[in-house]
Amino acid sequence: MEPSAPIRTIVIVDKALPVNSAASPPGGLPKPPPKTCAQRVGGGGSAFLRRTKLDRGDNEMNNTTTEQDVILQIVERVNNLFPNRFTPSRLTWDIAAAHQSCPLNLDALLNADQFNFLHDVFGIIQNLNRETGKLENCFLPRFTKRA
Repeated sequence: MEPSAPIRTIVIVDKALPVNSAASPPGGLPKPPPKTCAQRVGGGGSAFLRRTKLDRGDNEMNNTTTEQDVILQIVERVNNLFPNRFTPSRLTWDIAAAHQSCPLNLDALLNADQFNFLHDVFGIIQNLNRETGKLENCFLPRFTKRA
């Protein structure tokens, strides 16, 4: 009797799929077609954020529906420039947290030229402390609201 190939288990969001490594295609499991940013965030896009309220101790995020829609459009723009590079939910949280700690002019950021848009988005990603929700390293986005 010939020994069978070992069976590995891959866990994907509470679903276990047995994978026989000998029967798998050469490149592994086939990739599903890419989804749009709105599909990844929760189907209808802004409906996900309307129901979402993140609480990190003293730093509670509760943006208005209009702000959430603009944040989703910013995330969509980033996803169009860099497909599959960033997790939309994490990028959404990063921008919302930065907006809470340092109020952003979201409309101006969304409509900015690519150089200034990417400066702010990558600066937020790079300098956001995800424990406190605050921007560090003296980073100040170009599109902040003026007092």
